[in-house]
Amino acid sequence: MGNKNIAEDGKNTRFSSSNQPANRGRKKSVYNELIEKVKAEEGICLSREDCYKLCATLINLPISKLKELAKDETSAAWVVSIISAILTDIKFGRTVTVDSLFDRFFGKATQPTDNKTEHTFKPRTLTPEEAREIGVKFFEEY
Repeated sequence: MGNKNIAEDGKNTRFSSSNQPANRGRKKSVYNELIEKVKAEEGICLSREDCYKLCATLINLPISKLKELAKDETSAAWVVSIISAILTDIKFGRTVTVDSLFDRFFGKATQPTDNKTEHTFKPRTLTPEEAREIGVKFFEEY
């Protein structure tokens, strides 16, 4: 059975001007917590625009410079990751990484559709005789 004195028992835990939770508000996202941690520890934080500019620069670098940056121990992990993806694409003759970066920079290319196609098929209602004939053929075959 339920608690008959629930209203009376709940008075101690009701929200009021004097009874508020210790940590108010919405929790911070993991992304924002990570950014704050990196700022505090490393003193570095790139904006989204900075990241885009850096990726655009990486795409335009010669292969020798990309390999040099990938081997550098002081390079950021995400930069090395993008460089290795670009180098792998070059090795196998693909453009997956560059395509995805371009989609990120400029948005996906739209593919226009032609809605003005003329249809030659015009549906019509069957007469009762046609429907009966089709039904008989169907049941004979199956």
